[in-house]
Amino acid sequence: MKLKKTFTEDRNKERQERFSINFKRLGLMIARPRQVFTELESENHKADWKSPILVIAVILLLASLLAVTNSSSASTTQSQSSNSNSSFGFSNMGPGGMQSGGPMGMGSPTQSTTTSESASTDETATSSTSSSSTLLSRILSALGSLLGFTLTWLLIGSLANLISISFGGQGNTKLATVFAAWTCVPFGIRSLMQIMYVIATGNTINAVGLSGFVTTSTTAMAIFLEKILAQIDIYTIWQAVLLAMGVGVMTKLDKKKSILIALISVVMVIMIKALLGLGFEKIASINISSSLFSTMMR
Repeated sequence: MKLKKTFTEDRNKERQERFSINFKRLGLMIARPRQVFTELESENHKADWKSPILVIAVILLLASLLAVTNSSSASTTQSQSSNSNSSFGFSNMGPGGMQSGGPMGMGSPTQSTTTSESASTDETATSSTSSSSTLLSRILSALGSLLGFTLTWLLIGSLANLISISFGGQGNTKLATVFAAWTCVPFGIRSLMQIMYVIATGNTINAVGLSGFVTTSTTAMAIFLEKILAQIDIYTIWQAVLLAMGVGVMTKLDKKKSILIALISVVMVIMIKALLGLGFEKIASINISSSLFSTMMR
């Protein structure tokens, strides 16, 4: 009976650990990342990878939904303002002189009523179309963010492990995937900063990363360069630094090799995502595809 009770308690404890999020370790990842990597290595196959993935995924979803909602509300306001101007602007005023019994410079009552009814119908149609497109944009933006994050995480882990083996280090696919998950913590912080920016200013960030330095062009080279620069910011550099630390702990290689492995892995991921983004930019001629993959390739 006692053994059965002990087994049940151990099973419940293991289940709680499986679904719990280690917020303390997430904080240590910012202050003492090497300590976190050392603890993860000691845990080996039981190392926690779910904590950073779940937390970052939730923050990415919130950031993408907030950005889409904010941009949609701005476009709706602009559309309503346009409809208002078209209803009461000079275009609705008749030519000089009397027209259908109306006074000079004013349209007839029938024309005014017809115009207001058509404007009301247009506003209703625009509102319903806008709400449906907003919902679709939210779903696609959320999917794109999650797909892009998952792609980055898995590519970073796989490439870092393969390149480490080629450099003579100790390969460990499971541990490399776990380490890669924890090196994505800066992306969660970046999304938090984006959320705070939208709340504070009411605007979304248009030119992300270093993409603002590229002139607007439709050439393949300009689009490819924009996709590359959009992924380069202080948070990407932060991830590369964390990856270099993790590679050093995992492979026991010297610092120079660890830094080189981290740089090669990050650059390759950026290039792969930029190529995919360029391909989707050329292939996707409809808004659904472009909305999905514009956030995915970030």
